Amino acid sequence: MTVAARGWAACLSIVLVLAASCTPVSQSYQIHSDELSCEEANRVVYAAVEDMGMTVTSMRKARPGSPGTVHAVGKEGAVVGEGNVTIRCEPDGVHIEADEPGVTTSHTFERGIYLSVTGRTGLTRESGTLKREQVPQRPAEHGTTGGGIRVVLEPLRGFATVLDFEADLSAAGVLPVRVRVVNESRRTYDFDPADVVLRAAGSRRRVRPITPDHVVARLDRALQEAPAETAADLGDVAAAREIVRAKQIRAARLEPGQEASGFLYFEVGRYDRARVTLLDVRTGEIEGFLVEF
Repeated sequence: MTVAARGWAACLSIVLVLAASCTPVSQSYQIHSDELSCEEANRVVYAAVEDMGMTVTSMRKARPGSPGTVHAVGKEGAVVGEGNVTIRCEPDGVHIEADEPGVTTSHTFERGIYLSVTGRTGLTRESGTLKREQVPQRPAEHGTTGGGIRVVLEPLRGFATVLDFEADLSAAGVLPVRVRVVNESRRTYDFDPADVVLRAAGSRRRVRPITPDHVVARLDRALQEAPAETAADLGDVAAAREIVRAKQIRAARLEPGQEASGFLYFEVGRYDRARVTLLDVRTGEIEGFLVEF
């Protein structure tokens, strides 16, 4: 290589370094990874918004080839007023971009979404791309353990219901509760979901689950009563009708090492405790488990 050529190459290298250093800060908080599924991306973005203490006001779930969006607003006095997140699931991977309307310098929202998503998924930046090199964080569970039985309940509120049911069940007045009962004992137990009750906050009133048919009727009524311009905000009601029935937890006899999982449905309300009872098949005794929310 001639001296002139070497000089030109050196100049070109400097230009490239300078160009790289001028990458907008907002782009450095974009997430591009081929190690996230579309389903996982939807869930971690929703969780990331909640991590920032914000409230989701609208959500469209991302699907392969169809982008999803999340819009959230901050509570009074919050650092971030509002923010939008776009999720695209393409053949080359998942792409997540956050934006805080009207703000061009702080990038607080973009940084918060980036840190939460990468922290929850175990993604780390390597040579400009994000790779999963850490164990993803497990979400916190509301549960109790006793006598070798583990009981976990998780109420889903607001647009979080879209993640599991394709439609906003909360808008229809329905609170889905994810239930998981694990038999880690040496005994056999009978589990009947009809025996699961919630306690209304600040009272002794017990609330029992409603049936999937009742849930579907509420969804249909909400769709009929919604103005034409906002009906789409409910989500895919047709799909939800089938999912609600398919995901209902069933009665089961739990041998040692077995578990039952699924959803129960309640009317939307404020609840502070759940009670789950199991029948010991050998002794006929009933054992109760309390789960605090």
